[in-house]
Amino acid sequence: MISKVIFLIGPTASGKTDLCYSLFNDKKFIIINADSQQVYKDLPVGTAQPEPSKIKTDYLLYGFVKSGERMNAGRFAEMVHKEIKNAHTKGIIPVVVGGSGLYLNAIIYGLDDLPEANQEIRSMLQKEAEKKGLNFLYNRLSDIDPEYAEIISPNDKIRIIRALEIWILSKKKLGELKKKPKGLIFPDSLIIGLKVERELLYRIINERCIKMIEKGWIEETEKLLKKGLKEWLLSLPAIGYKHIVSFIENKIDKDTMIELIKRDTRHYAKHQITWFKKMPHVQWFEHIPGTISDELKNFLF
Repeated sequence: MISKVIFLIGPTASGKTDLCYSLFNDKKFIIINADSQQVYKDLPVGTAQPEPSKIKTDYLLYGFVKSGERMNAGRFAEMVHKEIKNAHTKGIIPVVVGGSGLYLNAIIYGLDDLPEANQEIRSMLQKEAEKKGLNFLYNRLSDIDPEYAEIISPNDKIRIIRALEIWILSKKKLGELKKKPKGLIFPDSLIIGLKVERELLYRIINERCIKMIEKGWIEETEKLLKKGLKEWLLSLPAIGYKHIVSFIENKIDKDTMIELIKRDTRHYAKHQITWFKKMPHVQWFEHIPGTISDELKNFLF
């Protein structure tokens, strides 16, 4: 029975989805999502979900969570593991694709033994963020756990609060936990990392932001606001939506909105790269979106 699993990781806009279209888009493979924001049903444009017209095989766990609901790494990892095992029973190689470090870590290595959520502490931190600003909590986290603070975004409210909650409850630093060597849940795994020269990556990010606006990102956001989902939308780590909301509410102009989205996406890519560099077992390949290197082809086939 097939036991192989291919993981395809890399920062946003590094070309993971295009590579899937080129290399794995037939019935010998199934594609399984490992992006924490591409799970949401009503966010196809802003989270750059695969385009249905280009899909020729099964793409699983994309756009299946309803707006207003939440997903977490532990629950999602269980779902991915189930799909991997289902693929193996059918004799198909699963290709797990994504750029969300925490989700990938849970899928590939399993979750750390951490305390359960404490609503009282979480509410206290939420109120502190509202009163003093999220940057205040991020700076506190940087003092307590600089290694973890380095690999997450200063705008990632959920992970900042969770890391502080864990420290308050257990005095455990997530940055130190991430350094501990871990075994692969699926031993016959191939973890492919895509790297793009930073200046080129940033240029691709800037261009992609414009294309996403042209594809209807603003209209997508307007539909969610009409459904009364503003607070849910703004609480997500997904890049860009808060700036689009500010534009829709006439708080900023369109050019400012676009520049802020570009900036935040570049910052997010930088944090992703930092996270992935700390992951063991990754085989790194230079990749320019729209092309497939012979080295990578030879490596896989």
